[in-house]
Amino acid sequence: MTAENTSEPHPESAVDSTAEPPPGTPPDSYLNPRHLSLVEPSLPEVYDAIREADREMNRATARRAAAIYAAQRVLADVGRARAEAAERAGGPRMPWSPEEATKEEFTCEVCALLRLPRRTAETLIEASRTLAEDLPATREALSSGAISYRHAQVIMEQAWGIRMDDDPVAAARARAVFENVLVPDAEVLTVAKLSDRARRVRERTHPETITARHQKSVEDRHVVFQALNDGMASLSVTGDAEKVQAAYHRTLDTALCLQGRRKPAP
Repeated sequence: MTAENTSEPHPESAVDSTAEPPPGTPPDSYLNPRHLSLVEPSLPEVYDAIREADREMNRATARRAAAIYAAQRVLADVGRARAEAAERAGGPRMPWSPEEATKEEFTCEVCALLRLPRRTAETLIEASRTLAEDLPATREALSSGAISYRHAQVIMEQAWGIRMDDDPVAAARARAVFENVLVPDAEVLTVAKLSDRARRVRERTHPETITARHQKSVEDRHVVFQALNDGMASLSVTGDAEKVQAAYHRTLDTALCLQGRRKPAP
């Protein structure tokens, strides 16, 4: 009869994960702690460097937005001074207002400085103004590096729609609530998930009813054609949800019928 040994193994017989494997042992497919200790720089240091570089890019976009807003304000003051000087000198009346003239001049300057198309420069200028004047929490999160400019863009794009011409104070309060809900989410969510979240939060915080907003939005319906590579193109339609969905299904049914995969609707 053989006695079973139930005693604890001697400490010296325990497996050492950092020791060299016995001869003939196949190599480990994954780095063990001993291997990680031989890597220079260490993986945690590399990961920290990636995160810090990303945060620095975020802070840089915040500084760019602040500089654009400051330049816009300075040029507006210069434009008003020019107009007042011209009026005092009794010169010819300019066809554009000082505001329109300085806006055009500044847009052209940003296009040239950053090598941007006009529409992109206009959006960047408006985004910089929005961060400076309307969304202080978003501006602070971007300045600290906690969120990216793409996350800030998602918040701005939805916040732009929270406006009421007849009650700007109520609209400002709604934007503040919207921003305070979204900024913490922006620090942990992907851009795509934040976009979906922002759309739902905007629906809940907007001071106007969905009926009133829908009636205004229908007036902004439009179609966009964009050329693509290899002789292709895309067609984007923005309009009433019910009509656009009906157009989508009709187009899909027609395409499937042409492929022989579906019978035409009666």
